Amino acid sequence: MYAFVSTVLFLQIWNDLDNNWDDVSAKALSFLKIVVVCSSGFKVLALIVLKDPLSTIRNFLLDNRVNSGDKAFDQFEQINFNRSARKMVRLMFGLVSVETIILSIPNETMARVYAIPPPMDKAGKLITNLLYQIFVSSIAFSLLPGLFSHLSCAGVLIMGMRMKLKMLEHRCNQLAKMSIVDEVNYFEIMSREVREFIRQQMEYTRHFNMLASIAGKMFLVVHYNAILGIALYIFLANSLGLNVFACAFIFMSLAWLLEYYIWCQLVDSLQEPAYSIAELMYVICVRMPHSHEHHSEYIQLRTTFMIIRMRNSKGYIVNCFGMVRICLLSFVSVVNMVFTVLTFLINIS
Repeated sequence: MYAFVSTVLFLQIWNDLDNNWDDVSAKALSFLKIVVVCSSGFKVLALIVLKDPLSTIRNFLLDNRVNSGDKAFDQFEQINFNRSARKMVRLMFGLVSVETIILSIPNETMARVYAIPPPMDKAGKLITNLLYQIFVSSIAFSLLPGLFSHLSCAGVLIMGMRMKLKMLEHRCNQLAKMSIVDEVNYFEIMSREVREFIRQQMEYTRHFNMLASIAGKMFLVVHYNAILGIALYIFLANSLGLNVFACAFIFMSLAWLLEYYIWCQLVDSLQEPAYSIAELMYVICVRMPHSHEHHSEYIQLRTTFMIIRMRNSKGYIVNCFGMVRICLLSFVSVVNMVFTVLTFLINIS
């Protein structure tokens, strides 16, 4: 179905550019069709190529290698994660469903925009009409799910990594509240707990680096897709005037903007637990007792805590090949870029 829709769209693009090269709206629409087809295809292809590492991260989130040591807290976080994951999937399904319904409403503008190049003779008119009906009814089902497949997959994994990081934060919080009865038991218990925390954080960091690499590759498509696609959608909606098809374009531009924002918000949500861990490491250092008898244990633990603090104070950064960092500042930046592209299109029209 995707191959059929893509083929027809490219035939339309060839016909539009051949006959309407001087029409800015026709060129913008043709370019938008290229962006949508390529974006949907690249997103689905990325999920296929990255299937194994995505499966590895999914298995990591399902097992118990990283935990807080408090079963009640871990179960509570797991319930919150499951609820948030379901909301994410429902949101993506809702966006696809609404856009599918809007695009399914027959109207004159859609017939003009998605017109299949006419046949050379009258004998092919019936076949052309049949292909048009199949094509229009297949657009939403073949392209829209691919456009939001990244967020419903990678977004859920990022939320899962936040759940695991909050478990590590809770473990640190328990260490900070550890009562000091006698120094001998304190340093023995603290050393054991710190070794377990380091083991779990190394396990977490290894999987986070894997997810950061995947998310960076996926987000690169989302980034350039947003810059080009949103501006084109708004420009074409303004050119088409007030009708159902223009509403579909406006809705799609808002959906892509929402997708970009959610990506940035999810990655930024990892920073709060990381900064909290860094602060808790400082609190533990301040509260840790010191004596001449246990001076070496004190120095060793304090050094370990400071290393952990420095590591977490930097947060968990995700970027696209060093070009774009996924954060809310990038969302503000992309909105400015969309406005710039939109202004350029309006000025040349």
